[in-house]
Amino acid sequence: MNSKLVTSGIAAVVLAYASTTGAQETIDRTVAAPARAAEIGIGLGYAQPTGDLTLRTGDRASNFARAGGQIDGEIGYRIDPRWLIGVYGGYGQFHAPGGTAQDIVATVNAGVQAQVHVNPHRRVDPWVGFGAGWRGFFINPENSATRALHGLQIARVRFGVDYRVSDGVALGPAVGMDATMFTTEVRSGEGPTFESLGRERYTLTPFFFGGIVGRFDIGGRRDSGERMMAKAF
Repeated sequence: MNSKLVTSGIAAVVLAYASTTGAQETIDRTVAAPARAAEIGIGLGYAQPTGDLTLRTGDRASNFARAGGQIDGEIGYRIDPRWLIGVYGGYGQFHAPGGTAQDIVATVNAGVQAQVHVNPHRRVDPWVGFGAGWRGFFINPENSATRALHGLQIARVRFGVDYRVSDGVALGPAVGMDATMFTTEVRSGEGPTFESLGRERYTLTPFFFGGIVGRFDIGGRRDSGERMMAKAF
């Protein structure tokens, strides 16, 4: 067997192992986590409603809106490295089936939330968030009366993974969904009309999200994790 070939193969294996080990050390490296800090979050990604908007005939979400984009904003207080409480808001716009660029189908939501971080002192930190609030869904055809649905965003769930770029900045993917129950409707034709839908028309409408979330921590302090390690032992 060619000794140069064997030597080259061994060198390649050593370099690959060193590279993998270095990457693993970078990911597992302990980092300082925010505590008692204000936190601003911005999310951008794909969004889509599904299911029924109400139990009226023809009120399927797919009849009015296909896939679209959404931008989210969050303001919170990082109580400690693991927990955050705060408020959120978002705006999404969807493609209208068979419509034109002038046919606007949009949604707005806002509410309160809590998030828990699994590994706040690691560079890669999974997290989960729970929230509830209000959602509006607006159908604005180019040449027809507009329709607005308002309701309770009963449950909003987000799962994500933060990659800690620095002590005050994190970036990573997130996915989630929420279930909204629309309870009132406003139509505008010759004049606006307001209608309570009634319990017999209530249903849960799922909205899905997938995208990228960035976090920016302001003020407070940065916890190295030594206190948590001391408590563990």
